[in-house]
Amino acid sequence: GGALVDDLLSRIAESARQKVEYAIRDGINSGKTNQEIVQRIRGTKRLNYEDGILNGTKTDIERTVRTVRSHVANQAYLNSFNQIGF
Repeated sequence: GGALVDDLLSRIAESARQKVEYAIRDGINSGKTNQEIVQRIRGTKRLNYEDGILNGTKTDIERTVRTVRSHVANQAYLNSFNQIGF
């Protein structure tokens, strides 16, 4: 969630939004690298990218993954600081 994440994902077609969000969350939770998450969303070169969730450009997908990952990490740090009284 969060306004930043919602704004980024609103640019993606509504039908694909949930799939992309789950792929990013699952990738982060599974310890996958950004490249592995991007590959799951974009698809593999071997299959001409037809096996990916989206048919978007690699740059747009990479930017979204980096931004969402950064947002999730920042929210976690903020929550930790709030819990210890800062």
